[in-house]
Amino acid sequence: MVKGIDISSHNGNIDFDKVKKAGISFAMIRSSWGWFNEDTMFRANVNGCEAVGMPYGLYHYSYARNLNEAKMEADGLINLAKSCNPNYPICIDMEDADGYKAKNNINNETCIQICEYI
Repeated sequence: MVKGIDISSHNGNIDFDKVKKAGISFAMIRSSWGWFNEDTMFRANVNGCEAVGMPYGLYHYSYARNLNEAKMEADGLINLAKSCNPNYPICIDMEDADGYKAKNNINNETCIQICEYI
């Protein structure tokens, strides 16, 4: 079994040596969120993974309410991804952990359209 972690600024400073020694094989790093905010720990997390030879992918936490905002997010994510060398997928996170989509009446159909568009 391959074990990975999902990391962002919410996790603070990470000791990647300790993570790797604990049997974690890869990381999915939150690169950014919204229209367009870089995660404050993005570069440190990329550098940490690269320093210990841990493969990583990237994800953008979407707040897109329509296709125009989805395009802005995707464009920003693509540009940010060019600044590093992820070996795992680059993804859009469409969950609604903070209730933003529900509060803004963003329904499942709109989320599906955004995912298909991106």
